[in-house]
Amino acid sequence: MSVYGSPKPCIHGSDAHALEKLLKPHNNRFCWIKADLTFEGFRQVIYEPEDRVWIGEEPPTLHDKSRTLAAVKLSGTDWFGTVTYPFNPGLVAVIRQKGMGKSAINDLIAYAAGSWQDGDRDSFIDRARQHIKGMSIGLIWGDGREAIVDVSAKGAASDKNEVRYLSQKFVERLCADDAASGELTREIEAVIFSYLSPTETLPAPS
Repeated sequence: MSVYGSPKPCIHGSDAHALEKLLKPHNNRFCWIKADLTFEGFRQVIYEPEDRVWIGEEPPTLHDKSRTLAAVKLSGTDWFGTVTYPFNPGLVAVIRQKGMGKSAINDLIAYAAGSWQDGDRDSFIDRARQHIKGMSIGLIWGDGREAIVDVSAKGAASDKNEVRYLSQKFVERLCADDAASGELTREIEAVIFSYLSPTETLPAPS
């Protein structure tokens, strides 16, 4: 400590003495490093070892699990049957061909989370409401909490607003040339500022 001024990471290669032990450290003590695969990334690890180096079987969880969706379960209708769609905790992309239900899944998640806006005649829920009436939507959060909501015959489920939902039509409107400088900027700022306390913004409005 006195020589180097602060703790430093110890990075070394494999010490396996047999092929079957390769990539199998003792007690599953894997070394997880958060850095770019560059020399500058390596230098940053030296500067911030406590934030960028982790020893353990799994990488550390750096986000609030209670605010991350782990899966959505749908049941109660012939349209979807009974299915569960798991999500990873990072960036999630729902990839299918056109007309395969990507927007439908997003609408249903927003509905169950109390973030869906009633009255959008182009939305999946408004167009298919009579066919999905009584559908059970279960949202499973990263901390294990599960919320189950049934699609009603009319109106939104709640206004809890547990997710930030931007419909496809809404995004298309924001990305139009006449809105890019105003409404889109306000939406981006709203997301960013929702994660900051007034003491961090000092107290700048934008």
